[in-house]
Amino acid sequence: MRSGTVLTAVLACALVGTGCGKSGDGSGAPAAAPKKTEQADDNGFVGVDPLIFKCESITPVADIARLVEGAVEQVEDPFRPPKGTPPPCNYQLTEARALPEHQFGEAPGDKDFKVKLDAGPPAPAQWMWSVAYDCREGAHKSARRDMERLVGEESAVEVSVGSYGIDAKGSALMFFDEDSPCWVRVTGPGSYRLAIAQYVERKLQARNAPMRPRAAR
Repeated sequence: MRSGTVLTAVLACALVGTGCGKSGDGSGAPAAAPKKTEQADDNGFVGVDPLIFKCESITPVADIARLVEGAVEQVEDPFRPPKGTPPPCNYQLTEARALPEHQFGEAPGDKDFKVKLDAGPPAPAQWMWSVAYDCREGAHKSARRDMERLVGEESAVEVSVGSYGIDAKGSALMFFDEDSPCWVRVTGPGSYRLAIAQYVERKLQARNAPMRPRAAR
């Protein structure tokens, strides 16, 4: 796994918090999600220490390659993540295969993101996706403020991922997982960002979430 020297600035952004669900007041702003029973391991515990968390436990390279219809490799992040969170899981496209035309269109929040189809796929080095997790307790408030602000400023659109998700103008898709206390941020170009987010939402559970291990609730 080579160094992430090709990381773009957006992948260096700090995490902002963790999760909530949709409110029932019609405002579209995130609110507290209903309580769910956590799926624990055989010992009744949930969580994987962020210091030993492995990206492969949720997003194996082979699965990301399938989702983006090309060859990818995982690259290290040069920045230290916030305390209590794992480093982002970064995937660099190394081979662009024959991609379907619709994948060069807009992701839900990409109002200004266009690709000229007659020019062919962008160079592989320009394509990278990152998945960042924040499952810390007590981080809900900051996430809620940030998401309310983005929605209020019309800088993001809602997407059907997790208990509540938004896609912010061509840069990042953020959502609150339904089966764990995690907030997830997926960055990267095109509609593949949404496909990766939906895949993570299906795989992420309390038992494999990167957070301090504790008894299930």
